[in-house]
Amino acid sequence: MSEGYGMIGSWRRVALAVALCLPAVMIAPLPVWAAEKAEEAPQPYIDLAPIYLSVLNKGRVIGVVTLELVLEVKDPAHDSAQITERLRQIEGDFAAAGMEMARQVFRVDRPIDPDLVVAYLTPYAERRLGPDKVNVLVKQALIRPM
Repeated sequence: MSEGYGMIGSWRRVALAVALCLPAVMIAPLPVWAAEKAEEAPQPYIDLAPIYLSVLNKGRVIGVVTLELVLEVKDPAHDSAQITERLRQIEGDFAAAGMEMARQVFRVDRPIDPDLVVAYLTPYAERRLGPDKVNVLVKQALIRPM
């Protein structure tokens, strides 16, 4: 009978040794992962969330606009952190400006002019970030009649 208890005791010792070593094995790669993440260079292009807008006529939805925009950071090493911090504010500014464009500019019977969208949104980006920080690029601009 004592042999069985000795066997259980040795299994407990093995389990204890594994339990003590396992966290050390899991923690060891963390500094390597952190170093890899820190070494990543700032990206020169930042994709914004798509903006969906309704085109109205006399209170009725007559079309849906989808804008996919990208910010091209002119100096990624210097300005990328500031732009990332203000990304949600920029997206909000662009959504508000997009609603104004949907009301005044967009028509369901003609395609969206990307140059017009860039010209309209660039002052909003400059007001939020400062002049000559980013270029606003249009990845996709669709208008779908309802």
